[in-house]
Parts: sequence; C-alpha cells; structure tokens
Amino acid sequence: SLFHLVLFVLILRYSTMAGGQQCCLKDSRGGGMQGAIHREVFEFLKQHFFQQTARSNIFLECFASPLNTVAKHTSGEGDRQVQHYYCSTFPDIGEVDVFHSSGDFFQIPVGSLPDGCCCEANPPFAPVFMTAMANRIEEHLLFSSNRKQLLTFVVVVPTTHTVSTTNINAVQKAAQESFLLLLKSKFLKKHIILKSKEHGYLEASQHMRSTQYKESQYDTSVFLLQSSANSLSVNDENSLLLILESGIRKAFASKHNEELMERRKDKEQESTFRAETSYYVERIH
Repeated sequence: SLFHLVLFVLILRYSTMAGGQQCCLKDSRGGGMQGAIHREVFEFLKQHFFQQTARSNIFLECFASPLNTVAKHTSGEGDRQVQHYYCSTFPDIGEVDVFHSSGDFFQIPVGSLPDGCCCEANPPFAPVFMTAMANRIEEHLLFSSNRKQLLTFVVVVPTTHTVSTTNINAVQKAAQESFLLLLKSKFLKKHIILKSKEHGYLEASQHMRSTQYKESQYDTSVFLLQSSANSLSVNDENSLLLILESGIRKAFASKHNEELMERRKDKEQESTFRAETSYYVERIH
C-alpha cells in the first residue's frame, strides 16, 4: 500500500541520516539522531501559554518527524482546544499528505504565523542549521512585534556559553554563534539552564529500542523568545516566568532511572513467575 511504501522510505531516510546503523547493521542505537522532548513538556507549554491569551489556539513543533511528534491536531476541551501541528524534514516523500506534517519550518512565510501562536523548536544540533533557525525565528518575531502581535518561541538547544574558551572545540565554537544570537535577542524573556543528569529526553530511536528514556549528559538551555504584545504588568510577567521555569524543570526531569527500576521490577516478577511455574510443573510430573 502507499502508506507502507511511504513508511519504508521514511524510516530508511532517517536511518541514513543517523549513520545507517539501524537498518544496515541491525543496531538499535540512535546514531546521530538526537533525543526528543518529553510529552509532559508540550502539555505544560500548551497549558501555560494558551490560558493567557484567547488570540490563537495554534501550537507548532518546528522540528519534528512522524516518528516522534506528539501532535494530535487537537487537545483540551471545548473552547480551550489547541490545534497542534508539526514541521518535518521530508515533505517530498509524503510526510505532508500521509502523516499530516506542515512541511519544512524554513518554508513557512514570515507573517503567516497567527497572533498568539506558540512555537517549540528543538532543532538538529548542527551549527549552520541552528544559526539559520535563530535568524529565521528573529524574522518571525520582528514581523509580529511590528504589527503588535503576540508570537512565542520556546527554543531548546545545548548550553554552550558556559564552555571554557580554552577547551572549546571547533563544533562547540561554531555552535556558539546561534547560541549567542538567541541569548542576545531583544525578544528574549527568559533563559533557563537545565543541568546535566538533572533532566532527560526520549530516545531518538525509541521505535526500535526496549527503553524509551535517556538521561542528558550535557547542560540544556531553554530560551523563551516572545514579541512584546501583551498588556501584563512587570510583576505579573515575572510571576508567569517563575511558573514557566518551575513547570519546565518538572516536565524535563529525567525518567531514565525510574524506567530502569520499573524494568528491573518486571524482570524480577518474570523470574519469580518462571521459578514458581517450573516448581509446579516438576511436582505434577
């Protein structure tokens, strides 16, 4: 069927991007694929931002795939329903028609994001790509700001400005360009640093692994960039930013150890069941 053909090509392309281990080497590692954000993070962001405004109910994942998006098109109830969309890398192979992707983020025209829209961006951690993203986000925010519209971007990237300049490698140095663009943006409202091993992600190749979660070994930065189009007082805005940081940290908390403990418990129960079954089988014989 068309669906299975598109699915095969889709998995092959993403596997090739990750180094080809999954299909060619029968290896379940994620290769160059990065982790995905917990579903709880998306749910918190939608609850936090859309209860503040009635301007829009559009939530957009800027960099996702049919394999890891949490988009269900709608969430919530009644008038509070949120339309959840996602962008992806390969609209040419049916991601738009078959998997309902909104296409390439960079092809979204500046000015087309509606007033009140909230966007989440966890881009591929390639320096040139991240710089292009930071510049494109700035263009969207500048357009909305000039028209007195509210537009929000929550950007998740590795923390690089804390890396020692004496020990920095070429990749880290290249990645600092996009990081500093975000950090110095006039639209920056909040910068949250999540310390390594205190937060986590979903496995990139979770569709092939027995485990789902992983613990982050590096610091992560969460940037809140927003056009200034609300009428909140300074105190109200600061209170909302504190709520945002608390919610982000809670939603990003690593689930890796919890998952390992649950798997260990399941194995112990399975082992006990097999031992008891073997005992009764021997008694019967």
